[in-house]
Amino acid sequence: LTKQLVISSYASTYILVILVMILRIFINQYNYKKILTKDVTKGMILSFQSSVLFETSRIKNLPGLSDETLKSRISEEESNSIKRWGESSKGKETVVIVRKVPFAIFASISLIIYLSIGIGRF
Repeated sequence: LTKQLVISSYASTYILVILVMILRIFINQYNYKKILTKDVTKGMILSFQSSVLFETSRIKNLPGLSDETLKSRISEEESNSIKRWGESSKGKETVVIVRKVPFAIFASISLIIYLSIGIGRF
């Protein structure tokens, strides 16, 4: 935006950025998991793509569109409806769920790395 290139004299900055980019790629590969529709249970979080498939179904108690947050966890009633949907003519054999990774672990590790690099510079 400012048409200026920021260049750091610290090699550790570039190493840290590269490590974070690699970690992000690795984590994104494991955010979603494809499971059989009959194996859906209470408390799972459906991916947005899977929840869109329910929109045309006439089966009652199917969950609405998922925003892939913890508030989108499905109830026991919704999981039973998804299983019925899977056996219907419009249903699919598999659905995609979101795997939630505990955020606190990554926040703590990031803070430790930040402090160790920051203290090392002074």
